[in-house]
Amino acid sequence: MLIATPEYNHSIPGQLKNALDWVSRPMATNPLRDKPVAVIGSSTGLFGAVWAQAEVRRVLAAIGARPLDRELAVGEAFEHFDDDGRLVTPELREELAVTLLELVDATRVVLPLAALGTPSGSLRVAAFVNNGSHDFLSNQVLAGVPAGTAMLLAAADHVAVPVQPTAPDLAATQRALAMLKASGRPYSFVVSRAPVRAPEIEQTRGILGALGPLAPMSISDRRIYARALIRNSAVTEIVRDDNKAAEEIHAYWRWLDNQTKEMKPWRPEKAA
Repeated sequence: MLIATPEYNHSIPGQLKNALDWVSRPMATNPLRDKPVAVIGSSTGLFGAVWAQAEVRRVLAAIGARPLDRELAVGEAFEHFDDDGRLVTPELREELAVTLLELVDATRVVLPLAALGTPSGSLRVAAFVNNGSHDFLSNQVLAGVPAGTAMLLAAADHVAVPVQPTAPDLAATQRALAMLKASGRPYSFVVSRAPVRAPEIEQTRGILGALGPLAPMSISDRRIYARALIRNSAVTEIVRDDNKAAEEIHAYWRWLDNQTKEMKPWRPEKAA
């Protein structure tokens, strides 16, 4: 769900607040519960409805929705929209595209893992095959066991599994673990889209470390990744090597390359 709001007296318009209040009942089963929602806004003033957006996100969280931790503030709106109401400023259009990409990612339909007989869960997988070097082969989603996934896993030298520090991703990872083990191929995890200094990162690392090899670095949640996706480019193609995002990616690739060379079977550590 996408909500675009103006701002009245530094807060939510009454009509929108009334609509959210009505849709919030019954609380336990309301239509917005557990639904991802992006909030954007504009105003004729300088600040682009930032206070209204913050209030809307707060109300959505109270309702039980999952508001994205992102805002798009279009201040002095008359300078950024044409006569037909279209947003025309390139930088703001790119920010809107990034927001929509994150919303689409959060609302991805989750299909049953049929092979495991378990409910919902999706898992992104990057598989690598050896053609003289470890080349990137494909991105897949382990949800409903899409055609070719088993073949892809069987052909891979190493299966890299990026996991976001969220409950749905962790649940999907644990459910898909049987498929990864059944493939007989080496695999590893990496924490991705990690909010900077969030406590969930270490909690996620603790869980993943007990499931299999885990990359020592995390891939932070940076806007440059979404911008690279929009441009159909790798992050390292659009930023300098000393950029923080590029440094993370290079460090991860070096670690992953060593993993594919060593090919050591993983065993859980025994408690002391």
